[in-house]
Amino acid sequence: MLGDSHPHTLAAGTELAVTLRQRGEFDRARELNQAALVGFRRLLGDDHPSTIIARMNVASDTFALGQYQDAYDMDVTTADKATQALGPDHPITLAVMANKAQDLRALGRDTEGKELQAEVHVEAVAKLGQDKPAVRAFTKPDFRVSCDIDPMPL
Repeated sequence: MLGDSHPHTLAAGTELAVTLRQRGEFDRARELNQAALVGFRRLLGDDHPSTIIARMNVASDTFALGQYQDAYDMDVTTADKATQALGPDHPITLAVMANKAQDLRALGRDTEGKELQAEVHVEAVAKLGQDKPAVRAFTKPDFRVSCDIDPMPL
């Protein structure tokens, strides 16, 4: 009814991709997230939160595949885009930065990763409060953020 390129269809694809990644189906998850990224870019542009989240999810799939340098490179680009489009303390920006910290640790840059993780936690507490589950999760050394995309109203 809505078609393959409708934003709700793309959002549903990202939801499925997150589930597939959690089940260990990393290649299929990346395919779905990559398709969503292409679709959101075309429909909404590079600066839209849905596009930024889709880009972050592709990086998470790449990380799950053990391609840590590629994931880091994607997260650096995504963090820059999120900071410019949404601001440095936006929850999406903080999520990307938390993932970037995990990338650094996976690349053996543990000190940098820990420092960035601590910075993200401080920002998240200031912005969101310390009682949010996501904020508490930012302190876990092996935590990587997966984001879903809430469909826009029709």
